[in-house]
Amino acid sequence: NITDITIVSHDDDDEYFNRAKNTVISEIIANQDVNVNAISGATFSSNGIMESVANALGISYTNTNSDVKQEGPGGNHKNRR
Repeated sequence: NITDITIVSHDDDDEYFNRAKNTVISEIIANQDVNVNAISGATFSSNGIMESVANALGISYTNTNSDVKQEGPGGNHKNRR
């Protein structure tokens, strides 16, 4: 069972990361699954959290943004988690 998820670091802008953090973590724990809905406007952070949890559990997860560069208010960066 997934009972707790602790963020040890992240590289995304706080504005986007914080938008995703609580909701995505709550959904993962409630659903016992890393494949939950990403938060609109914080897709890269959401997918990064899901991918990181999957990596910690040693399960497969395909992050659709892992090789996509983000353009826009958050700056140009690859997927960050």
